[in-house]
Amino acid sequence: RAAARGAAMRLNERVVLRAPRAVLVPYRRRHVRRYHAWMEDEWLREMTASERLTFEEELRNCDEWRDDPDKLTFIICDPRFPADDDDGGGGGGG
Repeated sequence: RAAARGAAMRLNERVVLRAPRAVLVPYRRRHVRRYHAWMEDEWLREMTASERLTFEEELRNCDEWRDDPDKLTFIICDPRFPADDDDGGGGGGG
């Protein structure tokens, strides 16, 4: 079952949604450090109804969300900035 679950999400692992002012890329481990730093902000956690997590918990969440066939998790990037990875999206968001 675990292999089938991972395969379901992996069908979407290369999906990139582009618009003139935003690019959505799949949430990957390379995004976790920046995301975790953002989520250290108490106001941001309150506005997103999020709990404070450790970096390791964020990594586990990223892996679980990637492998869950019922979830499609994206990071919003700013296309005005060069991509710092191979997603094809701009930087500044993930």
